[in-house]
Amino acid sequence: MHIGAPNTNEDRYFRICYYVVVDGGWSDWKGWGACDVSCGWGSQFRNRVCDYPTPSCKGGECKGKHKEHRECDAGSCPGIHLFQS
Repeated sequence: MHIGAPNTNEDRYFRICYYVVVDGGWSDWKGWGACDVSCGWGSQFRNRVCDYPTPSCKGGECKGKHKEHRECDAGSCPGIHLFQS
């Protein structure tokens, strides 16, 4: 490393990262995807990205899940009838 003004990209990167360590932060959750079945019970997923901000200069990765799951009801299936006894 140089004591004077940096003269390489590596020197510049080191100087910036020495002072500014950035831990990652989650973006907002995206919308729920479509139900994965056309009838009956299925699943939906949504995700988020560790880019708000993106970790840099040896900053920590985001903690927690990047994907969520929930059940979805796509309605009755044609030709299937449920009877109560």
